[in-house]
Amino acid sequence: MIADWCNETAEVIAPLLADECRTWEAQLGWHVADDWAVIEPARQARWIPGWVARSARTGEVRGWAFAVDRVVDAQRERQVGALVADSVETSHALIDAVLAPPCPMAVTVFLRATPTSPAEAWRARGFAVQPYEYLQISLDALGTDADTPATWDLWTDAMIADAAALLQNAYAEQTGVRPFAPMGSSAEWREYVEGLTRRPGCGKFVPEASLVVREGTSLAAVALTTQIGPETAHLAQLAVTPRARRGGTARALVQGVGAAVRSSCGCRTLTLLVSAANTPAARLYRGLGFRPSGGFLAARRTASAAFVHEDRA
Repeated sequence: MIADWCNETAEVIAPLLADECRTWEAQLGWHVADDWAVIEPARQARWIPGWVARSARTGEVRGWAFAVDRVVDAQRERQVGALVADSVETSHALIDAVLAPPCPMAVTVFLRATPTSPAEAWRARGFAVQPYEYLQISLDALGTDADTPATWDLWTDAMIADAAALLQNAYAEQTGVRPFAPMGSSAEWREYVEGLTRRPGCGKFVPEASLVVREGTSLAAVALTTQIGPETAHLAQLAVTPRARRGGTARALVQGVGAAVRSSCGCRTLTLLVSAANTPAARLYRGLGFRPSGGFLAARRTASAAFVHEDRA
C-alpha cells in the first residue's frame, strides 16, 4: 500500500529521515542531517514528491522514497533522492510509485546501494544502471611522492565557468550513467559546479583544500573537496583534461588534497566515489591505498527510453 508522504504527519516522517541520516553516518562517515534539514519543511509545503509504503495488513511503514522535480535545458526531470525499503518487493512498489504519472519522462537516480533495492529493479523498467564504489583512506596512510611534480593554485569562485568547461571536456567521451550533468550540457556542468561550491548538497565546500592546475588561461585539472563529517573530507570531483592525463597530475592532486584537509579542517579520513566503469581512476585510487566502504547506484531513463519501455509493457 503506497501513500503520498505529503499527507503524513511529521511524527511519521521525521523518524524515517533521522534513521537514514544515522545510517549514512555509521556506514559512510557522512553527516547528512544538516543538509537534509530542508526536506521536512519542503515536504510539508508540498514542494517535493514522496511516497510511503505500508503493510496492507498492519499499516506498518515498510519503506519510503522522495524525489526532486526540476527543469533542465527545458526538459522536466525527476531526481530520486532516497529510496529505503525493507524488502525487494517493497522497492518494486516504491519504484512504480516514483514512475507513475504525472512523473516527468526523464528520471535520474543516485541512491545508497542496499540488497533490498537491486539494480535489476531499475533495469526492468528501462533504466541504464551504473554502480559506484564509495572509497576511503586514512589520511595518515595517504603519503606524498617526492618525485611527483605538483604545481597548483587554490580554488576561487572566479573559476566556476572554467571548471565547468574542463569537466564538460573531461567527461565528453565517458560511457555509462552519470548522475551529475547527465546530458553533458554546458548549463548542467555550470549548475553542477555551483552546487558543489556554493550549496551544501554534498557537504560543506572546503576552498582551502580544492586545487586547480592551470594551463595558460584555462584549467588543465581540478579537485573539489567538501567536508561531509566532523573527521571526514570528501573528494567530490577530480578531473583532468584529456591532453594533460598520464603525467601524474591526478595522483599529485589527490595527495595534495589529503595534505590540505589535514591542515585546513583537521579531518582524518578522505572519501570519494568512483564509477565501476572508470577503470583508470579506480586503479589510481586503489594504488594510493583507498579501500571500499560502501556503494551507490546510479540509474537513468531518458524520455525516449521511457516511451520504448511503456510500449513494450
